[in-house]
This record gives sequence, C-alpha cells and structure tokens, in this order.
Amino acid sequence: MRLSSQLLLTFLFNAFWQIALMVVLASLGSWLLRNSLARHRHWVWATALCLAFLVPAFTASQTLFDNVTQPNAPVSYERQNIALFVNEAVPPLPETELASTFKINQSLALTILGIYFAFLLYSSFKLIQAWQTTRTIRRRATEIEPNDSVAEVIRRCELEFGTRAGSVRVFRSETLPVPVTTGLFNPVIILPESLLHEGNTDLLTSAIGHEFVHVARRDYVLNLIYELLFIPVSFHPAAVLLIPPLLETRELCCDELVA
Repeated sequence: MRLSSQLLLTFLFNAFWQIALMVVLASLGSWLLRNSLARHRHWVWATALCLAFLVPAFTASQTLFDNVTQPNAPVSYERQNIALFVNEAVPPLPETELASTFKINQSLALTILGIYFAFLLYSSFKLIQAWQTTRTIRRRATEIEPNDSVAEVIRRCELEFGTRAGSVRVFRSETLPVPVTTGLFNPVIILPESLLHEGNTDLLTSAIGHEFVHVARRDYVLNLIYELLFIPVSFHPAAVLLIPPLLETRELCCDELVA
C-alpha cells in the first residue's frame, strides 16, 4: 500500500510539469507545421497525448528501483503529523537524502490521492456514458436500402479506400444530426435521415467518404486508446488542451483524404 501510494504521488508530482511541457512542445510543433498536411499536426498532438501519460509513468516507475537501491523513495510521506506551513523545528536530513527525497505530510498525501481518484472516477464515468450513448444511437438506427446513387457512392468509397465490399454497413438515423462511425471490429456508418433526402450527390459522397476514411484509419479504435490514455492525466488542466486540436486535426485528415 505504501509503495503504491509513493508511485502515484511520484506520478502526480512529475506530471504537473511534464504534461505542461508536452503541451508547450506540441503547440510549438503544430505552429511550425501550420502550412503542412493536417495528418502531420495530428501526429504531433497524438504523440503529445501519449507522452503526457507515458513520461510521468516512466519516471514514476523509477520509484520501484529506488526502493530497492535506496532507503527513501523520491516522493514519500511521513507517518507523523508534520505541519507543512508552520515554523517548527524539524531534524535536518542528510545531504544525500535531501537530494533524493521529497517528503510530505501523510494527511496531505491522502488528500491529494483522494482528489486524484475522484478525477479518475469522473473521467471513467464520462467515457462509460459516451459509450452507452453510442450504443443507444446504434440500436435506434436502421440499415438503409440504398438507391442507385447511394449504392454507387458506397461502392466507390470501398474501391478508393481498399475496404472489402460489404464489410462496412451503412445505417440511417432520424435523430442523428451528423454522420458518425461506430464499432471496433464491425464498423457501422450511421447517416442522418435528412442527408439521404438532400439529393446532393457531392454532399453525400463527401459525408460517406469522410466516414469511410475514419474506418480505413481505424479512428474508432485510436479514439478509444486516446480516451484511455487521457483518463490518468485528466486532472491536469493542460492535458485538457490536448484534446480539441487532436480531434480537429483528425477530422481535417479525413477531409484531406476525401478531397
């Protein structure tokens, strides 16, 4: 229990500055690539999100080695009730211990961990809620009976993106405002009813082609991975700044390929 608390505390304290650094570097990289293809900027933001979790996790893992080779972990807590903000005599630590440890009050450590777990629960709840909403949309959608124009658009998209004929099913929904793609292993494209009655072949081609690009890029799977990586770092305000450009550049990637 004590070791797991030390690991989490080390993760959190390192994440405070490391995540902020990742966001700054991603913003700089995206700005330098502002005139390049959207997929290059998307790679920058996707890499930043992955590193925002992996770098603090890696540095926290060093606590395991420190506990084997050193008597004190990089971040630990004292069992005594030591006041942090009151001037009181504290026995001086050896120079080597001062350089390698950062001790905090046990009550403060438990408070920090409690707040962190609250963020984890909240982010996990939002992800589950989004998954349930997607299932509801999929359940209420009905498979379309494509007319000649819709069937031609689907056939053309399958040829262009190398998708096996019939592997992607196309549904329609009366309540959905925009097209969406769902399904980890059996992808389903759901189109708004209004779009099918639009009568604009170019618009229909762009919409269906856009969703076929999502299928070809495995964006649904990647989005799930991104959401799972985001949950452990969702407590950090800077981590939230990674999501909007990540989603925006993903959609721009699809638009570029459709064009």
